[in-house]
Amino acid sequence: RAAIKGQLSSDKDIDFYSIEATTAGIISVDFELSIRSSVDYYTVSLHDMDGNILAAQSSGRSTRFSAGVTSAGRYYVSVSAHNTGYSIDYDSGEYALTVQVAED
Repeated sequence: RAAIKGQLSSDKDIDFYSIEATTAGIISVDFELSIRSSVDYYTVSLHDMDGNILAAQSSGRSTRFSAGVTSAGRYYVSVSAHNTGYSIDYDSGEYALTVQVAED
């Protein structure tokens, strides 16, 4: 599956991507960055169709995570600037996102 290229335009920008799971299984999210930083610039989250976060990862470098889903349906991946509660870390670099759905 080809990667989707994206870029946040500001620290308030949130990119959403829709995924269709045809059955229960595992959704894997592969988030690639050209930078390698110890600062968590991005938060990548997997949501169900009600907006509940099923899994999330904050990072300043490439990362991969997955979550099991119990039913077919539409799911979403969001990419946003990482908010620590005290400040928002933001990098305007391009990212690549690959999402795969595997049957359980």
